[in-house]
Amino acid sequence: MRRGHLLFSAVQFLFTLFFAVMSFWFLWLAYSPYAWISLQNYLAGHPALFFVLGYGSAIFTVVLLISFYAMNKKVYYKVQMNAQNALVNSSIFEAYVEQFWKEEFPELICQSEVLIHGDERVEILTSIGKGAHLLEEKQLKHVEAHLGRLLFHKIGYRGDFTLTIIPIY
Repeated sequence: MRRGHLLFSAVQFLFTLFFAVMSFWFLWLAYSPYAWISLQNYLAGHPALFFVLGYGSAIFTVVLLISFYAMNKKVYYKVQMNAQNALVNSSIFEAYVEQFWKEEFPELICQSEVLIHGDERVEILTSIGKGAHLLEEKQLKHVEAHLGRLLFHKIGYRGDFTLTIIPIY
């Protein structure tokens, strides 16, 4: 699972948990007048609590915004061509990989995602639906070699890459 998806899932789980606890708490307060009055007196006697909650939620919001930005920023691979450099977006890699799967294995339902890590190492994640069991190890060697040649000829990528096949049943 991609790090950004994991972060998004964790944040969604925490928000769901927060709202579930708040719902039960408010329902409990609605049926318990003594608890409501006690909470009211406590909050009236501790106004600094609102500053702590306000600053805490503001810091949490800033951290979420920064992490969502980092999660969704574009990643590029640098290609050196003689004396010039070019940046290639990961979506271009994905387009070539998708095209490869459609041409080589039209019977498979595939969806690919390309991750470019900080050291310009490329990782290709391919989810294969129906027909994943049809791929044999011999075919995977062919896929690896052919995909490597395709990326070299189309983009100029000479490095190693990691190909991960994820069967979806």
